Amino acid sequence: NGYTPNTAASLMVEGYALYMDDTQVDNLTAGSDALLKVTLKNNAAKNAIYKTVATLKLADANSLILTSGYSDAAYVRSIPAGQTTEIEYHITARAAASVGPSTATIALTYETSENEGAVAGSATSTIQIPIKQEMNLQIDTPVIYGTPVQGEPVAVSLNMVNLGRSRAYNVSIVAMNGISMQDAYFGGDILAAGTLNADIQIIPNKSGQYAGTLVVQYEDADGEQYTQNVNVDLDTAPAVDETAVQADSENVEVQKKGGLPWWL
Repeated sequence: NGYTPNTAASLMVEGYALYMDDTQVDNLTAGSDALLKVTLKNNAAKNAIYKTVATLKLADANSLILTSGYSDAAYVRSIPAGQTTEIEYHITARAAASVGPSTATIALTYETSENEGAVAGSATSTIQIPIKQEMNLQIDTPVIYGTPVQGEPVAVSLNMVNLGRSRAYNVSIVAMNGISMQDAYFGGDILAAGTLNADIQIIPNKSGQYAGTLVVQYEDADGEQYTQNVNVDLDTAPAVDETAVQADSENVEVQKKGGLPWWL
């Protein structure tokens, strides 16, 4: 019949998004500032909402704080029935923030009319702001033990130090660009401020002076994969010709069996 019944005002947080340097992100990086955009919706079918005040409360001050110079409150004069509006907060993740979601609460107060005698309403919504730490794995120059020979395994030591504030997961090493490994290396995890000394064997695939590559891969707490390439500077001797060595050995044996020359 086309009739829309009156409905009580109902205000809620419909969604939110994080922006760093004007780019939308899924996680807030520790030590960085971000813009938190929150979408409010008036669910009423006919009645507008007025004088909305939205106050942001951050649960863990050791992880999240308001950016210096910005307020925890936002004001919206009116939101028509069934419509949405967007408010903004400026927040900062501390450098030592814990990895994972940090709870934030948005307390809403509003009125049902601009006139005197308006009914006041309130609502509360909770959101989770995910925080991640930057990975910072320092990899030292590889140490080679012995003289590399083409086609033969040579021992290499690769030391890694986790300078970040979170664990590096599933550290592995593979070889490329003129070197290979019989098996990929798996070193497990490196704790924050921890070290890993990887003792591996590489096989130079060619002789001469050149740089092979060790590819170090690891993951953060969210499963995002990181890759770092490390040069291995080699001065590789040519492969030993086993056939020539065997022939030389046989010639020596023949000379021994033949005794001294007749003129001696």
